[in-house]
Amino acid sequence: MLPFFGSPRKKKGNVTPLSYRGVNDKKRKSSVLGTSQKGELSGSTGADEKRKMATGGTNPPASGSPSILAPPNLVVPEVKTPSSEEFDKIIQEVGLDGNATDGISFAAKARKSKKSYPYALYILAGSEDRKNLTKPHYLAWEEFIFSTRIKLSVQENSMLKIDFTIFRGNYGLVACADKSTAEWMQNQTKAFKFEDKNTRAWARWENQPATIFSVFVHSLCFKDPKYKPNWLTRKILDQNGLQGEFRNSKIDRKPKDGVYLSFEPITPELIERLNSMTRLDCFLGNPLIEKRVRKERTEMELLKLLEMCTVHNHK
Repeated sequence: MLPFFGSPRKKKGNVTPLSYRGVNDKKRKSSVLGTSQKGELSGSTGADEKRKMATGGTNPPASGSPSILAPPNLVVPEVKTPSSEEFDKIIQEVGLDGNATDGISFAAKARKSKKSYPYALYILAGSEDRKNLTKPHYLAWEEFIFSTRIKLSVQENSMLKIDFTIFRGNYGLVACADKSTAEWMQNQTKAFKFEDKNTRAWARWENQPATIFSVFVHSLCFKDPKYKPNWLTRKILDQNGLQGEFRNSKIDRKPKDGVYLSFEPITPELIERLNSMTRLDCFLGNPLIEKRVRKERTEMELLKLLEMCTVHNHK
């Protein structure tokens, strides 16, 4: 016979300890946002909204308006490899440039940096197309390289110069010290598959040619960070009756009177339609479409660029 007040007390045998829960919660939050611990979003936004805003999914609608979802199958996840400045910062963080001295600003350290690693490689999923690399994929790749090298002779291993390998959220980075090491790493990586997924080591100068489309929208409201590039691009394309996949959507909010919105269409039909148009209806304006072609860089061009940067930094 149960007492009149209260309810039966539940057993606590299967309750996860608080400390263990906390660790998993942090890991889960980091993986959902796709950012490092330093890259957490700030503010009072809820966890679910943070996830959507970070991934460019659902833009937070105005109060009283229905929720609007961007079509999930028409936005290709952006593969973010570091810019030259970000690459230099990674070298500083790893501390292999010989100048990682406490108390010196990053700018001063970068000027003193002696290692530019022209033959560093980015490890990504896919073969001809670049796809984000998951951490399990990266770890399996590391184990594959390790198991391959321990089978080599001491002399063969002495010919390979790898300063470090590191995983950076959606890609791996291998700091090869010379060209022959990079070629060996590319050949080995090409032969490795993880769960039927290809793997490729991309050189720093390898950049797929592409056509970048952009518009300048005279709008102050689009300066609000809540309008994510993928979401806004998808809505504008829908407004103009344009369907197809795109990637690398970006918003430059620095201009005083508006924003620059750029994106890279990858579906041939979408590229053809955009090439036949001169303007895009962007809800708050009908701006002209600007187009530029991103050419593939050569090894010699990268080496010359790094050489110029090195001379400039040492002046």
